[in-house]
Amino acid sequence: MGNFAFKRVVLSGLFAVGLLTGIPRLGHAQNPQPLPPALENTLGQLEAAANRQDIDAVMQFYSPTFTTSDNLAASALAQGLEGLWREYNGLSYDIEVQDWQMEGEELIAETLTQISGTRFEGQQRVRLRSEVRSRQRINPQTQQINSQEILTERTLIFMGERPPNVDINLPEQVRAGETFDFDVIVQEPLDGDLLMGAALEEAVSANYLSKETFELELLQAGGIFKRGRVDPNAGDQWFSAVLIRGGGMTMVTQRVRVGD
Repeated sequence: MGNFAFKRVVLSGLFAVGLLTGIPRLGHAQNPQPLPPALENTLGQLEAAANRQDIDAVMQFYSPTFTTSDNLAASALAQGLEGLWREYNGLSYDIEVQDWQMEGEELIAETLTQISGTRFEGQQRVRLRSEVRSRQRINPQTQQINSQEILTERTLIFMGERPPNVDINLPEQVRAGETFDFDVIVQEPLDGDLLMGAALEEAVSANYLSKETFELELLQAGGIFKRGRVDPNAGDQWFSAVLIRGGGMTMVTQRVRVGD
């Protein structure tokens, strides 16, 4: 039916600036003990730097050897944050520290972060909603984040006045070589609207703000229904889908972790 190019956004490597700014206002889901005072002493500085989008000040809280499970280095993180700040106005973070513990000289914090923001594509408002669960290793002495492991992530982008509301059926983790369903189903009646869409699979990389091209098809059913299978030697994958109707567009990207 045609090609549709749109910027795919995944925030797994670009949200960690919210990690430390959110900690003191949150309860701990599993560990009732307060965080070490040395960590809390730096929160005001980091929060102020993030709010004024001062990338140099923000990056002081990342180890020079910082990396993620997607091999995103500190320099790439800085570029990604600057790009994200340019794209979306007033990003907001809702962060829950689900668990933390000391392991040797490192503090390990597992967090669930929900992120939202808006931007404009011409006259069209584009809304972003993302949820990321991750595990960070932090040096309490230097107050720097050493590394980050992504556990789960899903990002939704909505464009237009009536973008489709969708249900997503996709596992968070699969075994190498396993076959599974990838369904993105429109919740509401289409009321005569045509529905177009496409799905895309790609290996996880450090390119978080890339523009992807979808091969759109006219959908006879009320959504996208695919069977997925990850090659035995493949690593984590991103599964994306776009659905377009008369009133707007919805795009979803979710990570599927691949294990043995």
